[in-house]
Amino acid sequence: KGCKKESYPEGMYLCINYRLMLMIEFQFFADCPHAGETLQNLRDVMSELGITGDQLIILEVPDIATSRRMQFQGSPTILVKGKDIYTGEKPTGFNYSCRLYEFDGEKTEAIPKYFIRDKLAGYK
Repeated sequence: KGCKKESYPEGMYLCINYRLMLMIEFQFFADCPHAGETLQNLRDVMSELGITGDQLIILEVPDIATSRRMQFQGSPTILVKGKDIYTGEKPTGFNYSCRLYEFDGEKTEAIPKYFIRDKLAGYK
């Protein structure tokens, strides 16, 4: 139950329980100037914490219709197990624009490493 069978040669298979695996989703749109910085911060922190790259899904949101369908919160967004790491909530509504965050009283469009580290460490 909750197991996806990955096929291998000679009739063998590997059963992966994705519900137990930490899944991270990075969402962005191409014209967002801070998406690259946030993605690099995320990758650096994942490496520090020993979280493998196969646990990261990178999704480019190409248009408003896709944004609405995905309940995209703006670029960049990081979801962990379906919840926004900034709000701690499942996304509702949608926003197809650059996202503005506030950390330690300062506004920024990139999510800093310390924040990502604190959030991801809670899932380890």
